[in-house]
Amino acid sequence: MYCHPSDRNEHSIMESIAKSNFGQVKFSRVNSVVPMRGFTNIVKLHEEEVPIDPYSIFRSISFNKVTESELKNYFSFELASYSSSLFDEQGIKRKSRKSVYYDLFNSVNTPSNC
Repeated sequence: MYCHPSDRNEHSIMESIAKSNFGQVKFSRVNSVVPMRGFTNIVKLHEEEVPIDPYSIFRSISFNKVTESELKNYFSFELASYSSSLFDEQGIKRKSRKSVYYDLFNSVNTPSNC
């Protein structure tokens, strides 16, 4: 996704509509919004095809975005907010029992001054 070109395109389309009379407005398929189901669900990464879920990326960006400057900031970096080990091959969060994760952490014995 290219944040900045889409923003420029949106403004130019809106300006062309605003300058026309209602009967003269024409919409072309090029200027229409593409639904998410029209996106490809596979990305080629190092000659390997990796499945992605555009809905989870959209939800993550939508829920975390507060301002427009933050949205532009999201598109300037990688869109992975979680490590890839939390996801399976289809890009869905792994389901696991909490007891499995318990063994991964080391206990720390520090005295408390409470």
